[in-house]
Amino acid sequence: MEQLTSVEEMIMKCIWNYGKEMPFLQLGKELKEKYDKEYKRTSIRTYLFRLEENLKVEVRKRRAYINVIIDKESYKKEKAGKILEEWFDGSAKELLSAISGNIKKDDTEELKGILDGFDFK
Repeated sequence: MEQLTSVEEMIMKCIWNYGKEMPFLQLGKELKEKYDKEYKRTSIRTYLFRLEENLKVEVRKRRAYINVIIDKESYKKEKAGKILEEWFDGSAKELLSAISGNIKKDDTEELKGILDGFDFK
């Protein structure tokens, strides 16, 4: 899977959060509301064209409506795997050590349960 730029990720998050086929004009509004980013329509179209080429979205009806092709969970798993490999040499232990200060105390029991349920390699 090809890596997305930060702007492409913002666009994908807006589309995923919208939850259904998204009108093109709505995407511009969502970017402004959620990320305080104002892009010209031509810039948004360029990003969508690139996402469409990389099979992340499908743009229909003269580029008026946008559908996602890759779901959010698949993308998150792929990205997490790349981060694990690129930054932590594949070591989940190093990853957990790095984020340990960001884990809420309430989440620790749930995380222990998740780890207990894994089928480890």
